[in-house]
Amino acid sequence: MAYGDREPRGGPAVQRAELIRVAGLLTGLARGNADGPGMALGDLLGATSMSPGVRAALEARLSISAAHEAGELAGHLAAHTSSTFSESQSARIAGGNSRLAEALAQRLPSPVRTRHPVGRVEWAGGSATVKGEGFEAPADAAIVTVPATVLDDIVFDPSLPQGKLRANRDVDYGHAAKLSVPLEQEAEPSAVMSVPDRFWCWTARGQDGAVQPVVSAFAGSATALEALGVGEGTGWWLARLTELRPDLALSSEGAVGTNWDDDPWARAAYSVELAGRPRDEAGLCEPAGALFFAGEHTAGAWAGTMEGALRSGRRAAEQMIARRAEHK
Repeated sequence: MAYGDREPRGGPAVQRAELIRVAGLLTGLARGNADGPGMALGDLLGATSMSPGVRAALEARLSISAAHEAGELAGHLAAHTSSTFSESQSARIAGGNSRLAEALAQRLPSPVRTRHPVGRVEWAGGSATVKGEGFEAPADAAIVTVPATVLDDIVFDPSLPQGKLRANRDVDYGHAAKLSVPLEQEAEPSAVMSVPDRFWCWTARGQDGAVQPVVSAFAGSATALEALGVGEGTGWWLARLTELRPDLALSSEGAVGTNWDDDPWARAAYSVELAGRPRDEAGLCEPAGALFFAGEHTAGAWAGTMEGALRSGRRAAEQMIARRAEHK
């Protein structure tokens, strides 16, 4: 289905032709660096001629995707509007995104340990030892992939370089939540966005080609999560979804909510670049002895995406291989 082509509802009137035209214009401005260094996306939107409805729809779309209010985002992120309200078909991973990590793990020569929280990493002497409750894993090197939000929870001995710590502490993160609600009746594929509430919802076909009996919703930005009462449960968000989608027969009793802020291994959604706060890309990617660093927040222009996570892993692996070659 075309995930980018989200029907905006609840805001000022929008003409689709203008929406597509302005989205393309903003993409060109961002890619041509016409926004200037450090310019906020909100300022870029304000400097571009468009109707109130189009601006509201674009702000909502970008806020949801970045999981942060659009006005504070770095202006170059407007390049992402090229996919905004696009009719291009989107590929998905059957069975969920976790299947990708599971498939990669199956290619490794030894089983991957899960449910083994790491509490300490010792990396003196050109090697690394990873430790946790009841286990110890010595290795020639280690790749640290945890989000910057939880890096300080791990004890590194010796301590990580100050530049590395500073680069991670300066990473900004977005905030997002998801709501899944079973359906009592069949539905058609759809993608609808609530402009004022900063969330979108969709019904999609499964692996067998049939529309799955569930509607999923994704809200982005701390402001949206607070307004939807995410911290208090699913009730208010469910009410807003019901109002947005009167065409769907929701089975409210089966609603399930997920808030990434509540995940102790993440504490946020994914990284985001704000205007005037460029991240230290070199500091995030620089190895420290036998330690190498990956994760979407280290992926530069691909940060905040699954593609960025994959690319960062390849980059860290290449750095590790190069180090081994140097020390042979």
